[in-house]
Amino acid sequence: LKLFYQVEALLSGAPTTLAMRVTRAIVIFALLVASAQCIVLSPCHHRQAVRIRNVTMEPSLPYPNGTLTVSAEVTITETLDAETAVAQLGIFFCRRVDDCMVVTSVSMSLCEVLRLDKCSTLESGEIYAISWTRHLPMMVIRGNYDISTRVRSSEELLACYNVIGVNVQADTTFNLLQDYVDSVVAFGIAASSSYALGRLFPVYSGGVVPQITGYLAIGIFVGPYVANLITKYHICLIGGIINRLSLSFIAGAAGSEIFFPELQDLIGLLLLQVASISVCTVGVVSIGLVILSKTALPMPVIAQQPTTTAKHMVALLASTLMVARSPASAIGVIAELECHRTKSAKVVIGVTVLSDIVVLVMFALCVTLTSVVTEGKALSGAVFLTIFIEVFASFALG
Repeated sequence: LKLFYQVEALLSGAPTTLAMRVTRAIVIFALLVASAQCIVLSPCHHRQAVRIRNVTMEPSLPYPNGTLTVSAEVTITETLDAETAVAQLGIFFCRRVDDCMVVTSVSMSLCEVLRLDKCSTLESGEIYAISWTRHLPMMVIRGNYDISTRVRSSEELLACYNVIGVNVQADTTFNLLQDYVDSVVAFGIAASSSYALGRLFPVYSGGVVPQITGYLAIGIFVGPYVANLITKYHICLIGGIINRLSLSFIAGAAGSEIFFPELQDLIGLLLLQVASISVCTVGVVSIGLVILSKTALPMPVIAQQPTTTAKHMVALLASTLMVARSPASAIGVIAELECHRTKSAKVVIGVTVLSDIVVLVMFALCVTLTSVVTEGKALSGAVFLTIFIEVFASFALG
């Protein structure tokens, strides 16, 4: 009880000392940084007669006994009879990935969803902005929820979307702090277990499997896909700040391994390897994805695109991400083998870092082009000028 009152006084009461003011500011800043938007909207059917975009939620992390406002943009892509079209909404509480139970389900006509004064035929190209505000009950379980949205006519499925990863947080400061403590403790146990058990992989594999692979394997096992020691709710609370801190350490470690005078004689070799890896990876992956999308293997992210050009651009965008290399893995293996000063280690680190630079430029280019063609717009000189300005500004600021 004493600890509870101290925490309540720290966060909600008037701070009386400089130490309390500083501590309060640090705690509030940490909570704000760790909180993140954790909503992912993904189509679950190749047909999208009703396209839902730009879904926003206020607040981004809802809480029990609070007001939740959800807004979205709805685009009609086919001529529909609004009187026969029905929207079905299902809310599921998920203990782990693919382990969810139904909380509630709602069914209403598309006219009610779009709030039309007169229910009539909806024409292709019409755009509606919808917004719903609801008060969450006090006894909502905080954690991870999935939402399934389906639009049906009397005979067929017109559209299907899943909103994955809607997290409901605690409504009181004390319970919220408890959730953060649980998340940090779970992550600490997982990280220490990964460090201890991962070091056994080279021993029992005869040196074939490096430690970094053991760390990754233990991380997968304790995550939400297997043992669920670290839940999706934990990841939503502290995953953002851990990713940022980890990225800064990884980038710093990779930079500390690079000494330009030592790489001057290897520049030609590095550029040749990076160019070969980038061209081969982009070509093989993009062509492979396009071919696979035409087979029985379901690839809705490509199949749902309106034009052939858009399909190819989405495949190209995915292939650019495959060019990226992992500095953490490379540094981990080099540190384990204690070969920092060898020529091979310098080449590996150099290729890894240069590949990431290539990915940043290619990704910026492909994202802009993909966003244009997937929306049905034409490529123009203004598009390429915008890309050039963005890339040039990034290099200048960097």
